[in-house]
Amino acid sequence: MGTSLWSLEKNMKPYPLLIALLLLSSCGKYPEPVNSAEQIKNTPAETTMLSIRSLDIRQYKDLTKFHQVTRIDMSNPRGGFITDGHLTEMVKYLDSEVKDINLAGNSNVTDQGVKALLRGYPLAYLKLDGTAITDESLQAVRTHPQMKGLNISGCEMISTAALRECLVSGTLDLGFSIAHLSPAEWDALAREKWRAGQFTIIVQGHPPFTADLTKMLKDKASQGCFITVCKEVGGKVLCESL
Repeated sequence: MGTSLWSLEKNMKPYPLLIALLLLSSCGKYPEPVNSAEQIKNTPAETTMLSIRSLDIRQYKDLTKFHQVTRIDMSNPRGGFITDGHLTEMVKYLDSEVKDINLAGNSNVTDQGVKALLRGYPLAYLKLDGTAITDESLQAVRTHPQMKGLNISGCEMISTAALRECLVSGTLDLGFSIAHLSPAEWDALAREKWRAGQFTIIVQGHPPFTADLTKMLKDKASQGCFITVCKEVGGKVLCESL
């Protein structure tokens, strides 16, 4: 069992725990920011990683210069800027084999925008933390042939039944939160026979796990599930691998 701690900025709302995890996932090489016509002009055409967080939707047509992009960071931890319209325009003008898109924190993104991305790109990884997606998006992502990893933390319109399907069938590595579940709903999910896979559970705003529930999760970890539990403790994020 391994434990790691990372700093958490308290003033970053509305998803403080998600923000800390975003910072973790962004370690290493940073995407090139293209949030203005000038930045697009100055960014090499062969760039493979872009950060598009506040680009005016009328300038998305200028993204045509990029043809080798594989990863896009559109996350907005301080509040949503990106809409379905932005995503539709990006698919229209950015002709690349994009594998990884981070949309965390964009509360205006819905099923419409997600389905546009799935039609336009051979995505393998999609971060939808805090978006307004429903079970419709989840089903579309689960059946997308190249998809390997999905994060739906903070997606409160995902039903318990749809989350259960992701836990017991399929092959996706999955990150999810349980704050919107009642203790009885979470207990029932934890008692299901989960498939083998990698799961990250964010427990912010949820009662502590009982000893019985913790034992159930550890039993799953010994049966082919790789489970990481993340929670806020004293202003830091504690992630524990079971």
